[in-house]
Amino acid sequence: MTRTLQALVVAAALSPFSMPAAAEETPLSAQDFQTRIDEAATPIGKAKAPVACAGLVAALRIASPDESNAKEMFKTLEEEMVFYAMMTRRQDAGEEQQAALDATVPLVRDVSAIYLEWFNQNQRLNGELINSALRTNFSFCERMRDEMKAALESQ
Repeated sequence: MTRTLQALVVAAALSPFSMPAAAEETPLSAQDFQTRIDEAATPIGKAKAPVACAGLVAALRIASPDESNAKEMFKTLEEEMVFYAMMTRRQDAGEEQQAALDATVPLVRDVSAIYLEWFNQNQRLNGELINSALRTNFSFCERMRDEMKAALESQ
């Protein structure tokens, strides 16, 4: 599949997200957030990790200033991760492309909402959106993306 077609397929399935309101509750730990993310992505099977990564970069895109280069970079990365999640789902479940995409996108939205809550809590408590656990998650996602990209290109 060409990169342009890949971007069109994914972009057609993605719709704008919005930042959830910050709740005034007891702060959750990084492990609590990670557990919620894992639970939200679990229904997708083997595509769990790329769904979680797509949700992270979707949240980073949403949280980025509108006029920043980061917003476009995260949008591109989000599209790639949704594509890899969809391809993993297709292989795992034997689904057609649209069915796999339809299974993937709602879970990406759910995971993204959890990440946005995490960002909001970090901002409220520490004055920064991103903490070390989120940096670790992002580094994992970058490595996984590179590995999936290389595997796809070698086919």
